[in-house]
Amino acid sequence: MAQEFFDDSAWMEAAFAAEYRQSADHFVLGRRMQLFIMQSFYRHFLVDRNPFDLLDLGCGDGELAANIAEVAPHARLTLVDGSADMLAAAQERFRERSNGQQDVQIMQHTFAELIADPSLLGQYDMIVSGFAIHHLYLAEKTALFDLIHRSLKPGGAFVNIDTVFPSTSPALMDWY
Repeated sequence: MAQEFFDDSAWMEAAFAAEYRQSADHFVLGRRMQLFIMQSFYRHFLVDRNPFDLLDLGCGDGELAANIAEVAPHARLTLVDGSADMLAAAQERFRERSNGQQDVQIMQHTFAELIADPSLLGQYDMIVSGFAIHHLYLAEKTALFDLIHRSLKPGGAFVNIDTVFPSTSPALMDWY
């Protein structure tokens, strides 16, 4: 999704963003299980890293970062999204957590902006994205994955959770 398409997308509308936040568990099948799996991944592969730097790309309201922070209370979190309304919800989510135990940085940037200026990002132990990268065209995904690879600390991990529709089966699409 090129920058101009994102700027004109429903994600820039407050009502759309609010409805998604209220209904995400219904829109995205298996979302709760995917969040549980993300915590399990951290516990198994990265729990010994301290400090622990996490980047959530396309963070929305911060649900994924908050989910990981539950099991990584020492984490330094960076949340990035293109939607001001989603970031306002993320800011609200983490306002009470800003008690000195956890660093939270929230930045408004689209994927296109990050690709164009990699210096906007630092180095991270874990980079996650949930339900966001599927919006990109293949060339943008390739550029974003390259940026993610360069933004990982040695031994770091990238985990993308997403839901995609099968494009080859109209019957399956109708069923879904």
